[in-house]
Amino acid sequence: MSDNHEPIEHRSSTARGEARVGHGTDDPNAASRARLLLRTGKHAEATDLLFSHLSAEPDDADALNLLPGALLGAGRHDEALILAASSAEAHPHHVGMALTYAHVASAMSQWDEAIESAENAIEVQPLSFEAYRYLAIALSKRERLPEADAAMRRAVELGEEQGVAETELLMMKSAVLAEWPGRKEEGIAAARRAVALDPTNDRFRSILAFRQMAMRDSLGALRTSLGVLGSSPTKSGPRGTLLLALVSVQGRTIWLQFAIVFLTAAIGIGGLGDLLGAREDPRLAGHVVGLFGTVLNALMVWRIHRKLGGNKVVYRTILRTLRKFTGAHHALWLQVVAALLPLVAAVTGFAVLITIPLFVLVAAFFCYRLSDTTMARAGTRLYRP
Repeated sequence: MSDNHEPIEHRSSTARGEARVGHGTDDPNAASRARLLLRTGKHAEATDLLFSHLSAEPDDADALNLLPGALLGAGRHDEALILAASSAEAHPHHVGMALTYAHVASAMSQWDEAIESAENAIEVQPLSFEAYRYLAIALSKRERLPEADAAMRRAVELGEEQGVAETELLMMKSAVLAEWPGRKEEGIAAARRAVALDPTNDRFRSILAFRQMAMRDSLGALRTSLGVLGSSPTKSGPRGTLLLALVSVQGRTIWLQFAIVFLTAAIGIGGLGDLLGAREDPRLAGHVVGLFGTVLNALMVWRIHRKLGGNKVVYRTILRTLRKFTGAHHALWLQVVAALLPLVAAVTGFAVLITIPLFVLVAAFFCYRLSDTTMARAGTRLYRP
């Protein structure tokens, strides 16, 4: 499955009052029990239950409609797509089957299939908000932007008429505009608005973190994913976002520190040293240049702190995560040392301390490189809302 699939919550056909083709006799509550398992993230158990039930009652359309989603959640992606396609083909007038196929196809970035199944659902039920939602997203991914815009507008109209929550409409807009040239910021803004309206919704926050990471807002993604993990520590998607964001933030911070060291050293060695009379009083230059480096490092730390906030739990979670990756953990403490050395120079006046951070950061960079690939791979495996 693509790592950048769009997460779309699909409501079952039964919940929408659509007819079932048949009824299971071995366990009339199988679909209900499977739905409960899916809501609690037990996809493998739901899959086993549904297969067992359908072996006795193959015409139970409710159970059959749930099975592709269960397979998808259990990591059996190809089976999910094949089953969703065959079920939709076997029941061409069943809107739920078409929507399930659109959902699975979208999750696997099979956009042509998603477009076709969404259009089939619209033929059967022209007022289906969900069908237009899937259609708008899939068309956007295929860069058929005018059609995507028209489908999105129609979905908004239907959603408002049918009482769909404003937050769901905003998240749909965010999904449609996620990769839309010139409108990506509008998509991020829609996701932020949805989270502001429903700040405890982990699905919305997970998607926002996903969007922020895609927009290279690593600090924003880091903060948002940490917020999700604070309330739902077992969620894999936000944990993947957290790892990828940490890799990005730490790498960028190391390079920023390199820039600070070079700039500070250049100023100390160059005109400022002569202006301050470094030859007559080297310690004076050490005080001033060390203070300059300290201010630059303080601004860097302030920017990170402003983005992440003052919650101590956030920083403890980051430290706990980095401890699992020895190289990154050692790199962090070397970065701290490199940031503090200019302060020591500012206090003591020892100008030699201005250049030592360069060697400390080289060591930090090599430590970081020992773990960054491992962290990135672990994050990529989990990276989905």
